[in-house]
Amino acid sequence: MMKMNSLKPRLIQFHTRLVKGDAMSGQVVAMHHIAETDGWDAYIYTHGDGNENAVPSENYMCYSPREDDIAILHYGSYSEFEAWVSQLPIQIYFYYHNVTPARFFAKIHHPFTAGLRNGRTMLQEFTHLKALAASEYNRQEMLDYGFANPLVLPYILDFEAFACSATSVEALHIYQKYHQNSLTNWLHVGRLAPNKCIEDIVAAFCVYHLYINPNSRLLLVGNDAGFEQYVGAIQRWVYRQGIGNAVEFVGQVNNRDSLAGFYQLAHVYVCMSEHEGFCIPLLEAMINKVPVVALNSTGIPFTLGDAGILVNDKDPRLVAQLVNIVCERQEYREQIIAKQLRQANVWHPKIATAKFRAWLNSVITQ
Repeated sequence: MMKMNSLKPRLIQFHTRLVKGDAMSGQVVAMHHIAETDGWDAYIYTHGDGNENAVPSENYMCYSPREDDIAILHYGSYSEFEAWVSQLPIQIYFYYHNVTPARFFAKIHHPFTAGLRNGRTMLQEFTHLKALAASEYNRQEMLDYGFANPLVLPYILDFEAFACSATSVEALHIYQKYHQNSLTNWLHVGRLAPNKCIEDIVAAFCVYHLYINPNSRLLLVGNDAGFEQYVGAIQRWVYRQGIGNAVEFVGQVNNRDSLAGFYQLAHVYVCMSEHEGFCIPLLEAMINKVPVVALNSTGIPFTLGDAGILVNDKDPRLVAQLVNIVCERQEYREQIIAKQLRQANVWHPKIATAKFRAWLNSVITQ
């Protein structure tokens, strides 16, 4: 319980590191700014250095507790850092961003595997803390692990910045660089990691390109750092199928304005991921009027709602045919886009900000 005194309330956020383009880091920064705007003293403490300079942060060992501090521990993996925070003599809220199951990384013998397995195993060590979740799917997982009454505080995303970036110089540059009138563009944005099942997107595109529409291209926008072995195998398969010139491994794009250019190019957004806590690129596609075809998996249906096209079967022939329908039937395409725009408003920053502010007010009056 917070004791009221003459001092300004303090919101302390603990996060492993602030990284540009990372959903967890973006949420930390958004919460920080809102708390400051509402009269809180806001601080961010991290375990390691990052590259997000939007707000100042300090090493967690510099933190000096005050008994009425309210702290948020952002969790996406487990280490001694998270364990240390959980033992502090202050009111701590455990904010779950999800942990990707280790099985996706075990098949490529990735060093992340042990850490991810530990990240899920150790979740039960935090069930004594008050619980916050970044999405409804995450909330349901928390209940399964034994957390009591998790509260969903959705990601606070800058819709206005999305809209402005679509008309930026950087977006125009990307559009001009990649645009070809005759090409139908498939798009996927995100880390090229095994849980994203990039191979399933490529397999469906192969069917589409070879048997339905040879004037097509797949744009894979995302970082493959640490997953070179996995991505290399996909690239070799692509060239064996004879579609190497039609699949572009763009690499990481940190600049949001440049990223908007890829959404402007896209005729369809395809996601075959088998594990997502929320999946922000789905929302970016909806806002940018790009029809979505996605696997009905984990957090994806919670994000899409009744919008887009959800598939329960990743058969490449099925996905290719669905994409073809979306691209060829204009009236149907427009219906999908209209539904997606309505669903996007569910995640509008005004709604997410109001929920966070309501939570701040509730903890200060307890």
